[in-house]
Amino acid sequence: MSYGAAVRKVISKLRERHPRFVPLTPRILLYAPAEHCSKLVVLENRGSRGYFTVEWRINIMCEPDARTGISLGRSWGLVGRSTRFKPKGQGGLFEVDDPTMADDFADQIEAEVMPLFDSLDTFGKTVEFVSAHQYFPIGSWVPWRALMRAACGDIPEAQRLWRSCDTDQVQCRVPQTWPDHGNYDEWCRVAEPLMDGDRAALAKLLHEWEQREVLGTKLERYWTSMPFPLETIPSIGPSGPKTSEG
Repeated sequence: MSYGAAVRKVISKLRERHPRFVPLTPRILLYAPAEHCSKLVVLENRGSRGYFTVEWRINIMCEPDARTGISLGRSWGLVGRSTRFKPKGQGGLFEVDDPTMADDFADQIEAEVMPLFDSLDTFGKTVEFVSAHQYFPIGSWVPWRALMRAACGDIPEAQRLWRSCDTDQVQCRVPQTWPDHGNYDEWCRVAEPLMDGDRAALAKLLHEWEQREVLGTKLERYWTSMPFPLETIPSIGPSGPKTSEG
């Protein structure tokens, strides 16, 4: 079996069971629909070696950093062969010539990926997961964490975080981002509305960045523009209620 035929076979098998997986490219599946985040299954091409690898990826689409390519993600993980199907000595790879591969692929996505995707059913839960995930602990970068807390509606905590990482770049308050960074100007736009507590202006920025990531891409037809927790809850933080979205 050719590499292309093997990929088509495994994708077809999965989609027979779970039509929510829709192909964005011949090797990228979206767990539809997409709102503020995209949840993807990506088959990495190793055709010259006779196998492919499988990854899940989660992408948050409302950030100042422009990321081209729908397969990029903030968090990711590998999906291997199951103990039921894994050929002895092959290290869990999805071998093109293995007749059990398509069933194994569908089984593994059901067992390992779908429960994760389904559990991240709010923006707040997704941010929390991505923030701490081992492969790319973006939560250690304080400006990103501040922006996500703002998006979740916790303006006091977002302001505290933003102040805590101030550096010599006081004018625009974009710590750990340098003036020649490609997205410096975009990060600079966060400071004024955040420090003023201007929820409407922050929400406008978040929607603008999200639309930039989606409009004109293959994601667009499966994407629904939704309000952020920032827009739907009156206040959270020390003086306001906590919700599951935060």
